[in-house]
Amino acid sequence: MTSDSKICFITNAYPDYEGHYRGNFVKNLALSLMEKNFSIFIVTPRVYKNKKINKKPSSGEKIYRFPYLSGNKLLIEYEKIPYFRMVTYFISGFFSCIYAIKKEKSVLIHAHWVIPTGLLAVLVNLFFRLPVIIHVRGSDIHTFGRKNSFLSFLSRFTLKKAVLIVTPSQKLKKLLMENFRVPQDKIKVIINGIDTKRFSPGDSPEESKEKLGLPVNKRIILFVGGIVKIKGLDYMVSAAQKIVKTHKDLLFVLVGKGEYQNKLYDDIEKKGLIPFFLLAGEKSTGEIPLWLNAAHIFLLPSLNEGMPNSVLEALSCKVPVVASNVGDIPLYVKNGINGFLVSPENSEDIADKLALLLDDENVYNKIKGNSSLITHDFDSKTKSKEIAEIYRKLIKEQLRVRN
Repeated sequence: MTSDSKICFITNAYPDYEGHYRGNFVKNLALSLMEKNFSIFIVTPRVYKNKKINKKPSSGEKIYRFPYLSGNKLLIEYEKIPYFRMVTYFISGFFSCIYAIKKEKSVLIHAHWVIPTGLLAVLVNLFFRLPVIIHVRGSDIHTFGRKNSFLSFLSRFTLKKAVLIVTPSQKLKKLLMENFRVPQDKIKVIINGIDTKRFSPGDSPEESKEKLGLPVNKRIILFVGGIVKIKGLDYMVSAAQKIVKTHKDLLFVLVGKGEYQNKLYDDIEKKGLIPFFLLAGEKSTGEIPLWLNAAHIFLLPSLNEGMPNSVLEALSCKVPVVASNVGDIPLYVKNGINGFLVSPENSEDIADKLALLLDDENVYNKIKGNSSLITHDFDSKTKSKEIAEIYRKLIKEQLRVRN
């Protein structure tokens, strides 16, 4: 395989600048594939008009960003489906994809998310007849794919036109088969993967807290992710209200941002929990390992998930995890062994599991010691090898058909 094997990534999210977190897992995959002699170029929307955009990243991939009427928000962040904004997205993205694919002479299209970018890929491909891979990420299916009959129809159409569907979880595979009529042999489960060298135990919690300016005398309960309703943060707040009555040394730290943060802050304030919470905002991907190493417990109270990278990153840093029993989380968080599973929408359960880890040092040390037992299973370099093999097979088949 030579560097002339050009792959077009069409993705709804890609880092806007060095260290930006949004779509970073897509970038990590692109860079890992570039190390395997694939030439990756990216077609992605420009969402935020006032942010500095790095057009020529030092990592070397080409990026084509197309404008649309975003309103400085992701499509998924609108409470009602923003049909007009989606139309401007598709028109601008359509012509940008045609221009980029033709200019770069792509041999394969890899679209990340079903709606809107997967649909964009299969429509553009009517002009090129290239193999199209659709990477289902979870939020696309849960948010758009099942929101109404029209978007469900578009999702089924998109999935049908792809030669292969990649999904990061067994639960999503089952959902695609049952709700979207995708044949089992057309779906490949490959978790996103993480950089296990970067996400590893580093400084002690005390040293990490000092570097971050966090109070050293507090035990940190950490959340990393979008501050959005589906993450179940209301239940974190309710659990905190119960547990801080007997544990005054706790600080719940939320790293991330989202449209739900103002409402969440109001809830924290109304319940008198301001001294126990820190909404730290978004951080660069390079900073996240330090926040994890400062944490006593990692908490993810989501209502729905595929396989969240944040859980894998916490496990890799040997931080005990308390997470909802949803999606593929139970495949990696083994209840009572390397973490605890809680029922979604159950603040009592969250409070009980947190108390167990906070009060029983033997249980805490056991869980912490077992946290990284399975990290070799989700190293990003191993996962990118699986994607690379798929590329080689599809490109080889394409060449055979043409000849």
